[in-house]
Amino acid sequence: NQNELLEEIADVLEVLDAICSLHDIDKSALEKCKQSKFEKKGGFYNRTFVTIAEHKQGSLAEKYCLDQPDKYPEIL
Repeated sequence: NQNELLEEIADVLEVLDAICSLHDIDKSALEKCKQSKFEKKGGFYNRTFVTIAEHKQGSLAEKYCLDQPDKYPEIL
């Protein structure tokens, strides 16, 4: 429900605040970076997500996926 979602989002923001604090990242710098990426790559408001990722043969990313066939069954 809406209240549970609000609480989960608050938890995510709390984690982000802690990471920023730990690494001395100013929230205004984070917002500026977010805006810049949005302008270059777009956002998630249209619910567009990555559905395909290509990995070099023999790479760690390929090995990661191949080692988890239940999670990535579409890998050929």
